[in-house]
Amino acid sequence: MKHILAVIALTLCLITTLHAEDTPPASSPVTPADKTVPEEVYSTPFSKPSPGQQPAKNEYDRRRAKGLRNADFYSYYLINKAHNNPSQVMAYLKEALKYSPDLPAVYFYLAWVSFSKSPTAIYDTIHYLIEGFRAYKRNFWWSFNLAGVFTIGLLLAFVFTIVVVVLVRLSVDLPLMTHEIKEENRNIFILVLVFFISAMGPLYFFASVLMLLSLYFKKTDLIVTYVFLGALILLPLFLKPVQILLSAEMSSALKAVVAVNEGEDNNYAINVLSHSKERDEVFSYALALKREGRLAEAVSSYKKLIENDPDDAIVYNNLGNCYAIMGQNNKAIAMFKKAAGLKPLVSAYYNLSQISREQLNFSEGDKYFDKAKAIDPDAITGYREVSSREPNSFYIDETLKQSDFWRLAGHTSGDYIIQVTLLPLWLTPVVGLMITITFIGLLRVKRNKAYSCKRCGTIMCPKCGRRLSWGDMCYDCFTSLITFEKDPRDRISRLFVVQESKRKRKNILTALSLFMPGAHLIYAGRIMKGAALTFLFLMPASIFITSFLYRISIYPFIHSWLIFTVITVTIVFYIVNIFTTRRSIKKWL
Repeated sequence: MKHILAVIALTLCLITTLHAEDTPPASSPVTPADKTVPEEVYSTPFSKPSPGQQPAKNEYDRRRAKGLRNADFYSYYLINKAHNNPSQVMAYLKEALKYSPDLPAVYFYLAWVSFSKSPTAIYDTIHYLIEGFRAYKRNFWWSFNLAGVFTIGLLLAFVFTIVVVVLVRLSVDLPLMTHEIKEENRNIFILVLVFFISAMGPLYFFASVLMLLSLYFKKTDLIVTYVFLGALILLPLFLKPVQILLSAEMSSALKAVVAVNEGEDNNYAINVLSHSKERDEVFSYALALKREGRLAEAVSSYKKLIENDPDDAIVYNNLGNCYAIMGQNNKAIAMFKKAAGLKPLVSAYYNLSQISREQLNFSEGDKYFDKAKAIDPDAITGYREVSSREPNSFYIDETLKQSDFWRLAGHTSGDYIIQVTLLPLWLTPVVGLMITITFIGLLRVKRNKAYSCKRCGTIMCPKCGRRLSWGDMCYDCFTSLITFEKDPRDRISRLFVVQESKRKRKNILTALSLFMPGAHLIYAGRIMKGAALTFLFLMPASIFITSFLYRISIYPFIHSWLIFTVITVTIVFYIVNIFTTRRSIKKWL
């Protein structure tokens, strides 16, 4: 019970400090009277002002006029100010939300500070949490980071589970192998095979040791070994997403594409993508040019895209916007109609309604508006909210989706190699398949294996002439139970040996259950069930660790809701395991 109370206390401490971990540290408190914004705020999205100059009061309007929707760095700065000024926390967070409506961190911080016992506060908290989750769909780097946390966390949990299985079963099965080698020296060739496979890398070391230990597993428990060997065969397939997750942030092109399409920055994309030839990069470059007023260059880039793909509807829509701003209304209408004909884009019909009304053709404008509203009324609501007389908000541009960012991220990982073995990556499936075939052959060859008495632990094998009797017991334990003809002193001595063996076994099982849920099952011979239980425990624990280590593009923030969830799940899982294990150990003994 003391262990449980200590774990609960530790959890409460972690949860109470979670809020502080979710905000970047400040060297000194920043008061609302302080009008100096740190230089790093201007790296993106603001242009660097002269010394002592604050962004203009209409900075928000200036950015909106350029089609920029988010200013994440500035919002991070405002969140930091909110953290250091509790009396004005809501004012700073509302301002951060105004500048970055697609930043999940703002919504989660608002949910945190809004929480109280009143019904209104609870409603606001739930509302901000829901909006924070929805913001993941609009913020690529946060959703990308979350996917990385889950993917890497699950892979680590799987590897750690195999490590636990190997370490726990070594103490049980290694004495059996040692006994066989003593009885028959030729069995040592299996150890030589293990050392040979281990030289290929750490994953192959665990594969070879697991293969050796699996010779003493039950048939149903061999699934654990086959799953791991299958993972080795498919290793390149598993490493591909990891390569993408680790290398994407290194791509300037990807960062530029995301920045312009999510309304973060235009100039960075213009500088980075000026010589690009890939479709998504050229599209993003043209969009940035258009937003910055370089319409002739944008038109030229869009025309190049049309030459390569004459059926690209979103390019026609954006090209029509350029013509409309340039006053070439007939060309603009032709482009909008071409886009709507290729694909029923709500933006194309909406732009047709806008340009028709500009020409005082209100009946046509209403007709196109009704068509746009029928396709996606929510999108129309969003368009109207940002609509103004500014060209970048009067006509609606199409932008790339998160699926396009993911595809582009996949192209960036080609030169990034994760070296987990000494072998070339393309050779790992072949080696994994050879190890699997070798393992199947060993299972068929080694039929007469060593075993141990379940009562006293005595090791026997067919070679030494001693066999198990009924109920997996050795001859001495069996006869001590069924006959009274033996000397009572021998029977009592045998009972002492059995009780001492049970006591040691119970202590080991109890210690393993406290060390790692599922480890006691693995030790007791229920390997598949124990491995599954260990994986379920390690999965949230690995996600917790990964969320702090893998924070690309959102550093120093974390997914606070995820941290709270995995901590709660891990603690509950551990406590339930402690209570259920005691009954199981008594039944096994």
